[in-house]
Amino acid sequence: MTRAFSGAISGGGSGSDTITLNAANRIIENIMASCDTNKLLVETLEKLINLRDVVKK
Repeated sequence: MTRAFSGAISGGGSGSDTITLNAANRIIENIMASCDTNKLLVETLEKLINLRDVVKK
């Protein structure tokens, strides 16, 4: 996952890098907008693990 983010952040990322970074940003924004952070943190970790698995393929 770090590999995917590093390319997107540096501006040299591929399409999948940018998609992964955008998805992570949406997840973080959703957590910030909610008061139920403990539940959302668990859900976020699960989503990030799933994103990591997709990027690894």
